[in-house]
Amino acid sequence: MLKKYTFDGSRKLDLGAMNTGAKEDKVVKEEIVQKTTVNQLAIQDLQDKLYADQKEGLIILIQARDAAGKDSTIKHVMSGINPQGVDVYSFKQPTSDELAHDFLWRVNRHIPRRGKIAIYNRSYYEDVLVVQVRNLHQTYMMPKWIVEDPKFFQKRYKQIRHYEKYLHQNGYRVVKIFLNVSKKTQKERFLERIEDPDKNWKFSESDLKERKLWDQYTQAYEDAINATASKTSPWYVIPADKKWYTRYLVSQIVRKAMEEMDPQYPAMPPEQKERLAEYKAQLEEEDGPKDRKKSGKDAKPEAVNALAQTEKDTGPTEETVDPADQATGRQESAPAPDLHEPTEHKPELQVESGRPGVQDHDTLTPPETEAVVPAATHPVAALSLPDATAVQEQAARQETTIEKPTAKKPAASGRRRGHSRHRKHKGRPAAAQNPETGQEAEKKKHHFLKKHHGKHSTGQKKQNKSGQSGEAAKD
Repeated sequence: MLKKYTFDGSRKLDLGAMNTGAKEDKVVKEEIVQKTTVNQLAIQDLQDKLYADQKEGLIILIQARDAAGKDSTIKHVMSGINPQGVDVYSFKQPTSDELAHDFLWRVNRHIPRRGKIAIYNRSYYEDVLVVQVRNLHQTYMMPKWIVEDPKFFQKRYKQIRHYEKYLHQNGYRVVKIFLNVSKKTQKERFLERIEDPDKNWKFSESDLKERKLWDQYTQAYEDAINATASKTSPWYVIPADKKWYTRYLVSQIVRKAMEEMDPQYPAMPPEQKERLAEYKAQLEEEDGPKDRKKSGKDAKPEAVNALAQTEKDTGPTEETVDPADQATGRQESAPAPDLHEPTEHKPELQVESGRPGVQDHDTLTPPETEAVVPAATHPVAALSLPDATAVQEQAARQETTIEKPTAKKPAASGRRRGHSRHRKHKGRPAAAQNPETGQEAEKKKHHFLKKHHGKHSTGQKKQNKSGQSGEAAKD
């Protein structure tokens, strides 16, 4: 398919006879889009090899009329490749500094290094296209015998051919592409740029001025392409009315050129390749001897294999978890002790009101019988507990300090005495104010009732005696 669009000097170009759309080639858009993707992947692979090989460079220059789709073609065809290996340059109206040099000077400054790709959005061909149509060479600061020479542009064609031959002989492939857009399609795209606010920036008044010179540019393109096409640097004149087809043809051209270059990953010198085993040994020695425990991702499998071997030889370890227990979140613990065996219980000291060793009713109550939990599974196994002898001695000392009833004569008024005690022990809990045992309290109660009952009996006796005396008097 590319053959009909290729011009290598063997035939003359007639733009009027060239196809600008996709209908003539009878292609299906969906198939073409898929082929474009395949070409892009192939270009990516070839570009990676080219960048590594660094023996040849590739120059892709694109020429076209306004609104032919140069920018979008570059964007889509070259997407996905390594940006380190590609340079894109746009050559617009030359600056005063560029005009002060030869016309190839500004381009020659952007020749890529071998191993890279350079894409020229417009190129040095502008100096034989727009300069010729507009007669701009007459304004150059150059001798008259040069600018007034009737063969001025024929000489430039020759200089371009020699320049491209020079580049080829220095390891550069020059691929030249002309996007052939129709006048009708250009008008549609201009209108779209005017009507779409997001595309207004693309439109310029100069575009309409150049459009008026359509025929002059057609002749200039034909002359330049026919004069500079060669076997080593051919021209590709491809249709540009349908962008999806244009992108496919450009991708096919670039892929073909890179396959002809046939870049390869560089091979290692034999003397260096012989030392690869030595280099490998040096890197492996950084981890130490082979019998040393490996680090990183190799450590875990080795530990798992060692554990599996141990269980195979000696049975499961104590840390083995039953699958059923693992499903319910329980873990096997040490066996429970035999509850039928006698166990030693230690009295438990209770703390009341901040006074250690004092219980309710001033007694030491041993805890209820409970199973002895093995130290390995007890939650406070690490804490040291006092032995029974020390606890009994401490309890005995506390009993001696408990207040005991004395033979002192009770106060004249029990209420006043109680009031005094209440004032003395104000702020203390009831258990702390009266440390007497239940038995001693009962004795005091009995003593109080007996005393009160005795007084009541004495009054009755006196009353009885008085009554008897009165009766005796009556008698």
